[in-house]
Amino acid sequence: MSRLKKYINNVNPSTAIPFAGLVLVIVFFTVISGGKLLMRSNLIIIMNQVFTTLVVSMGAVFLYAHGGVDFSLGSVMALAGLLGAMAVRVTGNILLVLPVCIIVAVICCMTTGFITLAIGIPAFVGSMAMDYIAAGLVTSLVNAQGISVPEVLYTADSWTIKIITLVVLIAIMVWTFEYTRVGKYNKAIGANPVAAHHNGINTTKYRFIAYILCGFATGVAGFFSLCRTGSVSSTTGNGLAMDVMTALVLGALPLSGGPKAKMRCAIIGAVIVALITNGLVISGVNASYTEGVRGIIFLVVVYFSHTRKKEDLYD
Repeated sequence: MSRLKKYINNVNPSTAIPFAGLVLVIVFFTVISGGKLLMRSNLIIIMNQVFTTLVVSMGAVFLYAHGGVDFSLGSVMALAGLLGAMAVRVTGNILLVLPVCIIVAVICCMTTGFITLAIGIPAFVGSMAMDYIAAGLVTSLVNAQGISVPEVLYTADSWTIKIITLVVLIAIMVWTFEYTRVGKYNKAIGANPVAAHHNGINTTKYRFIAYILCGFATGVAGFFSLCRTGSVSSTTGNGLAMDVMTALVLGALPLSGGPKAKMRCAIIGAVIVALITNGLVISGVNASYTEGVRGIIFLVVVYFSHTRKKEDLYD
């Protein structure tokens, strides 16, 4: 009993709150939906929603860890999937789809990183510029010709493949973020960029690597999104960037980055976002109100996160 009490006393509230929030969301929507939340058919829908947000969020953690942000992730994912679909149509080689998706997304995120780091434009401005560019390209190409993929690609939309992919990605991302210089240095930059620079950290280099990793994750998500839907439209990826930001905030990742940034924030937050979105729909909330409710939740969580940060500064 004494060991259990000691363990409970040592639990960091910032770690426990997201887990408690996850449990609360599950219980709340299970009750008000009359059990529909946990129906098998609905769980499959939730899992599909979680997959894309989770994969992209794991890459975005590296950006947010150093205090960065990227509003172009949805458009970049759509463009990656679109060019992947076009590659297989031109060459007939389905093995090109995944590499093309990843390469396109990495190039887009690297471009955002260059605009932000080399030119010195604020991250949100640079990512908004990339968002407009990618969205414009997607709209132009989709309007010029219908984009679809061979039926054989639908076989990749298998939960056996998706679960294996998630396990491998989570293992790679957790190891890279928690145990390598890339993750440690990005968190150090988020805590204090000036101090990190004076301690010999090449802040530009490691922030740029964060953009590359974010692009890699976005490309993987673009591939699986393409395999699930079979096509790309001008609305593909809409709202993804905000879903990612909301997931990270709900997972207790500080928007300013720093040592409190953890990969688990992406995992827990992505599940919470999907549950809230799905729970509101199956509970009968008008779809037009869903985004508003999520926006309010986002603001409340950001407010309390900001309040906790100020309290930490004065303690």
